[in-house]
Amino acid sequence: MAFVNAEETCRSFDGHLVSISDAFTNGFLMDQASSFLALSSENQYWIGASTIFVPGTWTWTDSTQFGYTNWAKGQPESNISSCGAQNVLSSLWFSSSCSTAKTFMCKVPPASTCQQSTCPTPKQCSPSCPTGWTYYGPTNKCFMKIHNVSFADALNKCETYSGKYNGTLASIHSDDENEFINSIFENSRL
Repeated sequence: MAFVNAEETCRSFDGHLVSISDAFTNGFLMDQASSFLALSSENQYWIGASTIFVPGTWTWTDSTQFGYTNWAKGQPESNISSCGAQNVLSSLWFSSSCSTAKTFMCKVPPASTCQQSTCPTPKQCSPSCPTGWTYYGPTNKCFMKIHNVSFADALNKCETYSGKYNGTLASIHSDDENEFINSIFENSRL
């Protein structure tokens, strides 16, 4: 699918093409894309980077700051209207014609539970997680605790959920997130 059509598809799910803010995210997305494209001849997919919205300047479709980059040598090409793709074998980025058909990856918010108000006000929505999971607002992610299993068993259990919930073992990126995860386990001992 062409870049603009891919972004429109992501927006139809209240999301955007993925933006990549650090090396960890870049590697994580490469791993995810490698899994999904394993049986395909494709080796690149659209990310949300382009110069089409601000000609000559690379921006993300979700308006996040374009700070981190992972361009391949000689990239990006200096075309006025280029779009970014990640190579699933190297995690490096390449600029490409935006009209080229490529697979793409969206970043969408977690599911919300919406309740229609009896007053003529907009729906009140709040993020929700599947039963047994705990929502953490600052990262907009859901966490589930698994007790008394080996690392391999925990990884296997998380991957079992990956088809339905895109689950994986937690990675901790801040002191606050670490405290939150510790609180989940502390509350379960009470």
